[in-house]
Amino acid sequence: DRGSFQIKPSGEIKRRPLKAVSIQQRLYSIRFWHQAKGYPSPTYSSKVRDTMSGIRNDKGTSPEQKRAADVEIIKAICRIIPDTLTGYRNRALLLLGFCFGARRSELISVDVEHIRYTNKGIELLIPRSKTDQEGKGRKPVIFYGEYPETCPVRSVQKWLKVSGISSGAIFRKIDRHGNIGERLTPDGFRYIFERMIKEAGFNPKDFSPHSLRHGFITSAYLAGKDEQSIMMQTGHRSTQTMRRYIDDAVRYINNATDGIGL
Repeated sequence: DRGSFQIKPSGEIKRRPLKAVSIQQRLYSIRFWHQAKGYPSPTYSSKVRDTMSGIRNDKGTSPEQKRAADVEIIKAICRIIPDTLTGYRNRALLLLGFCFGARRSELISVDVEHIRYTNKGIELLIPRSKTDQEGKGRKPVIFYGEYPETCPVRSVQKWLKVSGISSGAIFRKIDRHGNIGERLTPDGFRYIFERMIKEAGFNPKDFSPHSLRHGFITSAYLAGKDEQSIMMQTGHRSTQTMRRYIDDAVRYINNATDGIGL
């Protein structure tokens, strides 16, 4: 219940209770350290297992699920993005992030050299990701959109043209004077995304940067795309992990309350 803590500049200690899954992750870390050192792990003891079982019963194990940023939400955000230098960057950031179901670390790591244009759209080279520690890479393809204002390919082309970026990081910081700086950080992307969500009239607390990945998967599945094609785009290696998002979308397909005469 005391959980993790953060010491503020004033000296105040701000505590945040840990969820059951966070406590379990810490047990895994303790277990791994002991095994790596050749020691028996205390995490296997009946006292630890019984205590962890009680924590799960008390706190529950259902993860806090942020809202998916589906196609309609993406369109709503695009409508309020201005035609400015910062606006062109944000539009490209939003649409590219959505259309290949990117983790934010993957999105901000994209360089100009990672893009290859085709007659269908663009092919991205993702040299390394969370599930590709060996650096084999993957190449998601993103087609031109139906509408210019929400087309991921045109938005990237427009941003690169107005920014003059010809090599290196695509998504970069912009100061209040319009100067383009270094590569965006994960926290920078979070700030930009939450601000766009708020300006579009939504509650930022309902969303996180992961909402783009969640929203793409559910939108693609509802549009009839199969699991394999979705996983090729998002880079998921586990169907079990990806199906958690699909299960969220399935609730809206042939729903038991639809068309029952009410």
